[in-house]
This record gives sequence, structure tokens and C-alpha cells, in this order.
Amino acid sequence: MTLVELLVVLAIIGCLVALLLPGLVAARGHARAALCTSNQRQILLAMITYDQSCGSLPLGLDMHRTSQPPGGYAGNLLRDPAGWWWFHLLGIPTPRQGLPTVFACPSGRLSDPSLRQGGLYGRFGVNWSICRSLKNLGCFGPGFCGDPCSLTHIRRPGQTLLVVDSGYALIAWPHVAKEPPTPLGNRFGYETAYLPGLDINQQRKLWCSQKVDATTARHVSGTVNVGWIDGHVDRRRPVELQATKTEQGYDITPTWRPADN
Repeated sequence: MTLVELLVVLAIIGCLVALLLPGLVAARGHARAALCTSNQRQILLAMITYDQSCGSLPLGLDMHRTSQPPGGYAGNLLRDPAGWWWFHLLGIPTPRQGLPTVFACPSGRLSDPSLRQGGLYGRFGVNWSICRSLKNLGCFGPGFCGDPCSLTHIRRPGQTLLVVDSGYALIAWPHVAKEPPTPLGNRFGYETAYLPGLDINQQRKLWCSQKVDATTARHVSGTVNVGWIDGHVDRRRPVELQATKTEQGYDITPTWRPADN
């Protein structure tokens, strides 16, 4: 081959790669989104099974148990409360246990490996208004403290969020409100929960390693995966799940707060 022929061949190969690369990237994005959807469906199935066995959904965080959960406490004890989290109660392995786990979104973009390995950050969060904790945590008061809800008491299960792509294992409507009732800081992990891709995250007090994941939607077409009380999972634009402040309060029912509460 002459030099000219070689250059022509290389140019053709380069054009083919340029044409195929966007399709490959899109295909990989769809594959990650599909895996995330599958993981959320398995979590919802575990939630439904737990509710049928125990009469209610699991606590978001149980700090009253004296024993350590399997694999040890999740997160960092300097910024995360010690206890049994909802995924411990469901028997879902955490990355710390070194077992395959559905508690993972393959499109998460946390830049700090220690946060990813801690098990609480950059994965999925459950609706804190439903899977409540037994103690008040910081500024999160009565609406997030107490016994968890039962599936039979939620009147609009197809419209009430249970699990979603999240920056923390617990997420509540103040995290997705442009004007939350109490300012959110970043001293503790549960203050830094976020819905990926929501514009208000650009002004939130988050850690540097959370910024990219917080300001970029997880999946194709700028969407996040959402699992609903009735067991189905779909993709929504983050702004569709934002809590809007009105003259009467916040527009959060039934998406974030069950209609009967």
C-alpha cells in the first residue's frame, strides 16, 4: 500500500469509529439504566415481602438494636448514625460484605471511593416519610420519626414513591425542595441526600465528591429511576419529583407523603 492509500484507510476507519461511538455510548447507558431498574424492582419485591411478613415496611433506620448488622455498620460513624438500615432489615448485602448486591446504581458518579464503599452514598434512597426512623435526626422531625407505614394504609400506591436514585440511603421531600422548611447543611450524611440531576443541587451544601453525581441525572434523556409503592419502576425527569412550595405549604402529596398522612 502506498502512503496515500494507507491514509485513506485510516481516515475511513476513523469515520466509522466516529459514527459507531455515540451509538455504543448510548447502548451502554441504556444497559446501565436497565440494570438499575432491575435492582430497584428486586428491592421493591423485598419490601413487599417484608410488609406481608411483619405488617409494615422496614424502618429506614433502627438505632435501638444493640447488635451490629451483617458486615458491620454502614457509612462513617463520624457523619452517619450507627444502626440497622432498611437494607440490613431486608437482608440485602452491602458492598462492605463483598457479596453481589442489588443495592447499587451502576450509573452513580461519586468520585470518592470511600463513600461508594460505605454503602450509604450514591445508590438508592427510600422515602423517609414512609420508612421512618425511631429517633429524630437533626432537623428532620415528627414527619420522619415513628413507626413505618404499612402498604395496606397507602391509598394511592401507584403515585407514592418508595425507592429512587439518590445520594443517600434515606431521602425526604425537604431534600428536593427549592426552599426547604429548615436549611440543610453538610455536617451529617443524611443532610446531603439529593435527587441526581435536580437543578437546586448546584446551590446545595454538598461535599465536593458528591457534586458531579448530584448535578447529573443518572440515566438516558436526563432521567432517574423511581420505584413506586405498587411495585412498578419507571423513569422520571428529576424536576417532576421536586417539592414545590405553595401558599398552603408544600406540594408533596401523594408523591412524597402518603395521602392518608
